[in-house]
Amino acid sequence: MRSIADFKRAATPGSRWMCINRTFPMVSGLRTITAGKTVLHYDAVKADGKTVRNGRLEWPKSTECRIDGDSVHFLPGGSDTDRISHTWTLLPDDAPAEALRPPRFIAAHPLNHDHQGPSDTPWCIFDTERARVVSTAGPDADGDGDGAYFATQADAETAIAKLAPPADPEGTTAHGWGVTPPAGDWAYEVDDPGVVYGAGPWPFHWEGRLASVRLAPNTAYQSWSHEYVTVWPGHVADQASTDLNLYVRKQGMNAMIWRCHGVTFDLLAGTFTVPDRCPPSLRGQAEAKAQRILDLIVTARAERDMYVRPWTAHDRYNAEQAAQNGKEPCGRERREQPLPVADRSLPTEVHTVRQGDDFWQRVGPDEWLSACRAGVGPRPCFHRADTPTMLLFGPATTVPSWPVDELQRIAAALVGQQVTIRAGIPGTGGTVLHVQQAEGGFLYGKVERPARWATGYPLVAVHLTETGLLPDRPRPGMTDRAGQPIAVGDLVNEYTSGRIGPEPAGWLVGTVRVVAVNEPEGVLFTDRYAGRGLAEAVAFPADVERVDQAAAAKSQVQIVSNGVTAPLVRITKTEARKRWAANDYVAVTNDRYDDGHPGFAMLPSAMLEDFPTFDAMVAASVDGRRPSALHFSKPDPAVLDGDGLALEAKRVVRQFQRYTSEQRADRAASRGLGHRQKAALGEWFYTHPDLPGLAFDSRKRAAEIAHKKKLGQQPATGVQVVSGPHAPSPTVRHCDVGGEALPGNARWWLVTAPGRGWEANHGASCATHISLTDAASAAEPAARSPHGDAAAAAAAGQAADDEMQDPRGQLLDQMALDLPAQS
Repeated sequence: MRSIADFKRAATPGSRWMCINRTFPMVSGLRTITAGKTVLHYDAVKADGKTVRNGRLEWPKSTECRIDGDSVHFLPGGSDTDRISHTWTLLPDDAPAEALRPPRFIAAHPLNHDHQGPSDTPWCIFDTERARVVSTAGPDADGDGDGAYFATQADAETAIAKLAPPADPEGTTAHGWGVTPPAGDWAYEVDDPGVVYGAGPWPFHWEGRLASVRLAPNTAYQSWSHEYVTVWPGHVADQASTDLNLYVRKQGMNAMIWRCHGVTFDLLAGTFTVPDRCPPSLRGQAEAKAQRILDLIVTARAERDMYVRPWTAHDRYNAEQAAQNGKEPCGRERREQPLPVADRSLPTEVHTVRQGDDFWQRVGPDEWLSACRAGVGPRPCFHRADTPTMLLFGPATTVPSWPVDELQRIAAALVGQQVTIRAGIPGTGGTVLHVQQAEGGFLYGKVERPARWATGYPLVAVHLTETGLLPDRPRPGMTDRAGQPIAVGDLVNEYTSGRIGPEPAGWLVGTVRVVAVNEPEGVLFTDRYAGRGLAEAVAFPADVERVDQAAAAKSQVQIVSNGVTAPLVRITKTEARKRWAANDYVAVTNDRYDDGHPGFAMLPSAMLEDFPTFDAMVAASVDGRRPSALHFSKPDPAVLDGDGLALEAKRVVRQFQRYTSEQRADRAASRGLGHRQKAALGEWFYTHPDLPGLAFDSRKRAAEIAHKKKLGQQPATGVQVVSGPHAPSPTVRHCDVGGEALPGNARWWLVTAPGRGWEANHGASCATHISLTDAASAAEPAARSPHGDAAAAAAAGQAADDEMQDPRGQLLDQMALDLPAQS
């Protein structure tokens, strides 16, 4: 802020300010603006925690204040001295909780009798937590005692700096053995025996598998207490994480530390992330430590092709001792052969692999499932990851197994039973597992006796291949001529076999539904002769081909100008009436059909000339011979627009429009809005990339309009604008392009459509059926209009007046031109 005008623009309803009052320090605290144009109104929280409603502040003059950044300093009585009576500082919207409280100690010049000091020492230190002047015995001394007063404000500020040490971040704990963090330029080094280098983004391995590693500063060979760092790889091989102990201060023999949980590393991108909850005062320390850890990982990946294992703290100490004693230090063990390249993919016929004690089961083309060997613990007992991010590093043994569908069928049948673990970790053979859960070929349960790999965990996990219960080969199942599985309920195309009858092999007999299968005999049964009273007809798998039911249903959909032909589902008369009013497809018939039967559903807006109302349509549809047999239907949502509507809903973009300061002030002063509406900072709206320039109040509405436009309910092509927009006219009540009635207050355009046979005549169109791509100059003047010469004359006479009376009308109409027909 630079001026009083900036202060007025910033002091909008809802904005928060911190007030430090040096004249009356007991009222210092948070200020929340509620309203104000000529006088500023606010809610105040005083130092003692009491709340004052509807406080008032007169707008200051330029001679009565001084503006410094986000702070406004008020001068006592407009004096030119440097003394400040009180200060207002603007707080950001995302200010932390500690910023909403005034500082504990304030250098004040109180004027009230209770806190006022001698004339020669008018300044004091005011304690906002205890709402009193700080005693000479200290801020935490019992009793009032004598107050600490000073001659100048500078003396009081100096005393405050000595009196109030910086507060520790919330969550700070004491560590029993405090160690001073290393200073200067230092780095982390491995302080863990037995760690070797391996392939993959995470370079540290132990006994052929990924392993966590302990790191220590390289400035000294000692016990580093809270300065040790343990870094462990994630379930996904390109991720790692750690928890950092951040040093706050020394306290006697202890150290005050703050535990920063969840620092993560992206090993492929070479980045790290410190959680947002880390205090700002300690974030620099956390980022410096995380960068040193990442540097160590990068260095290890660079040197693992030359050396077998990392250079540890113990190796460095031994080398320093040998140098001091005049001996030659031991060299590092060099690698004779390069590391194996990471196996990023496996053949599709491989379903199960094993790495040490871990099993990986393929559950999809690019998806694998791994069970936690030691049980679930606090997290789920399985982890799933895509192949591009889950890489199998090191030696991986292929395990003879089957696809996951077969394994899941066998595993599900074992839930609630007892199985014996016959393979796996040495020493666990013969262990009995009580199966409680099963997924993807893995069994989860409790062991009968505590094995060394299951102690302390509620569940343990084993793969089916460790039980010896898998048969020699999987169940073949029933498959069609293309090798696709067949099950009861599937639609299949049946073809002639050529073995019987005069027809050659390969002729399509028809599409039928499978009603039963007999796998041992290798035959299936269909409903081919269901219309003749025969429930089952014999067919052979080699003569049928499975049909995608969703694709078959969607292939029956045909959209025309006055309706749609699609599979129908039954609805009630009440729902049909609502769909008619909303201009949604609705079907009516005297014949009763089951759901899924194809039929025609009309578009109400195209039937208004024949059926002006829903009741008129019902009356015209009643069969005199069966007046009560009237059934209503609608297109199956899963076939017509279920998938497309869901896809369009995902493309809808949610955006937030912030109110201006003037809008917020007007809303705060409004009597017709609730308190939540008055305090609102803005409102949400929804847009769709296929509908530029339009905004909607709901995601559903935006998706529906975009989907209807794709289905073909967009403005008719070939329509050319003659003139318009024109004001509403009592003689123009129908849209010739869209076939629907015009609302009483709707604007309209004079159009022609040579492609529709309108060479000599013209018609009217509403805003939703005009295409912006149609040029108005391309149309010839009208010889006559089906709506009469009076309509054309009224339109020509009112066009200029309309533009002058409503300058925004053209803009609104242009925005609506791309909008498809609304229901």
